[in-house]
Amino acid sequence: MRPQRQTSPLFFYKLKRQLSRLSIKRKIIITYILLILLPCAGIGSFFYGSYIRIIEEKSVKDTMQLNTQLNKTIDQYMMDADGITKLFMNNDQITEVLLKFPRDSDNAPDLFERRKIDAFITEAFRTKPNIQGVFVVTPNNIMFNQQKYGALKENYVEYVQDWRETLDKSGQDFILLPSHQPDILTYRHDLPHVVSFIRNLKDYNGISLGLICINLETKLLQDTLQDVKYTLRSEMIIGDSQGNLVYPSQDLLTERETFFYGGIMEKTGDAENGYLNVLVDKTDYFVSYSHSSFTNWRLIHIIPYHELLAESEKVKNKAILLFGLFFLLFLLGVIFFSRYLTKPLVVLSRSMRQADAGNLKVQVKVHTEDEVGALGESFNAMIRNLDRTIRENYELRILKMEAELSALQDQLNPHFLYNTLDMIGMTAVMNGDYQASEMMSMLGEMLRYTVHNDQWIVPAKAEIDYIRNYVKLQSHRLNDVEFVFELAEATLAHKILKLSIQPLIENCIVHGFRGGRKGVVSIHSILHKDRISFVIEDNGIGMNTQELETVRKRLHESRSEDRSSGIGLYKTNKRIKMAFGEPYGIQIRSTQGKGTTVEVTFPLNGS
Repeated sequence: MRPQRQTSPLFFYKLKRQLSRLSIKRKIIITYILLILLPCAGIGSFFYGSYIRIIEEKSVKDTMQLNTQLNKTIDQYMMDADGITKLFMNNDQITEVLLKFPRDSDNAPDLFERRKIDAFITEAFRTKPNIQGVFVVTPNNIMFNQQKYGALKENYVEYVQDWRETLDKSGQDFILLPSHQPDILTYRHDLPHVVSFIRNLKDYNGISLGLICINLETKLLQDTLQDVKYTLRSEMIIGDSQGNLVYPSQDLLTERETFFYGGIMEKTGDAENGYLNVLVDKTDYFVSYSHSSFTNWRLIHIIPYHELLAESEKVKNKAILLFGLFFLLFLLGVIFFSRYLTKPLVVLSRSMRQADAGNLKVQVKVHTEDEVGALGESFNAMIRNLDRTIRENYELRILKMEAELSALQDQLNPHFLYNTLDMIGMTAVMNGDYQASEMMSMLGEMLRYTVHNDQWIVPAKAEIDYIRNYVKLQSHRLNDVEFVFELAEATLAHKILKLSIQPLIENCIVHGFRGGRKGVVSIHSILHKDRISFVIEDNGIGMNTQELETVRKRLHESRSEDRSSGIGLYKTNKRIKMAFGEPYGIQIRSTQGKGTTVEVTFPLNGS
């Protein structure tokens, strides 16, 4: 009897094989179609009808109640300002003062009369912190004012005349000006925006006492409206009966906001209370509005329609229940497919991190034939090529550095030795053989150090001995220059670059004591935790700031043609950096008329 063929394992193997050949894009599309699109379409269709109905009913009720309450709050603020103006008119002392300044008179208030008005204004500021300014104008345009910011303009009468004309056109006892900057004031910065309450002042007999303007900070409106937002991105604006925007201030709006708010106010028309759905700039909004009989303003509440949908508790509960069931199914599917889909990417990412850390021997095992597999093969080829290229470049760089170092070493200028030999000959003629013999001996030691010693990393003591011979030879022709050595014994055992200090001393002699100037050159050493330093100081002519900056700049340039001081500061600095690395080398400090300090640093033991 033939054994039964096991088709299930073979089927899944073929399916896995086929999936391994699909692109990542197709895998993601298939996964989302099976696990997200179909369940979401069913859930959305089921809840759509009840969802919209519940949202609209709840929003209409809540926003209309909210608008009514906000209108009452804003009315109270304005009534407070109205109460201040009425108290002002009903104060006999204030009335007595204002009656002294009829329209055609030239009377001016004395100090006591001003104090009476100012005391009342000060009390208003004390009791109502949201007041930004109070302006009382007599019929003959005498101004009593106090404000938190700015100063009264000299031509304030022009603005007062505008107030009077606006009051006359309205036919009302008072008017409210929308949010604006108080143009009657001048200030070095932008003035805060205010809403102005302006009233005609009259006594009991109807005689004009002038007018009063109370500026209320718009921050009061802003705080009131911001604290009670119906949704996160809902907005509230206030318009007057003429279609003007009271809040926010028109001059603070962007072009888009002006267009948006203008479109909303136009669509609401002249209706005092109500709600409607508005489409502005391809976005749906739910708009409710309420009218205030005191201010004659309309509070308009604008809510993005998509936010209303998120606010429905009933729909949310149903959505959470179904989403929970859907999420369990989705989670199982995601766990299975995500492991399969992302494993090659995880392996490739891990290999990339190893390569980034410097492991250029890493290789990715490729098991698929899709884009990830091709990416893995490309990564492996790239790593192999990169490893080979880095090795080749490193070898080339080493060869180049060795060639440059050798070239620099070959450029040592022997002019000093030649000049010294001439000087020894002259000395032998003038002073006898002993001194010449001593000088010749020192010169021989220097020649042996420079020519016969082929090691370029030498003990500091050997370099110092060479320098001492050099200094003794120089002393025979430079009687006015004194050399002082203050060297720590601990530094002499460490290794430094050969012929790296003598050029610095030569530079002091050549440039620091031009014209026969007397002075001292001191050489001392410092042992640090991770390096050693040799400091050469002179009290010569020094350099000004511009000269010092030029030297410092040239110090880091390649200047093979420079032969002004032996192998030169610049070549010496480059030799040190090529031998030990960028942190080491020469630093220069100088003050004109006081001298120059040159510090050269090496790693400990020349490592």
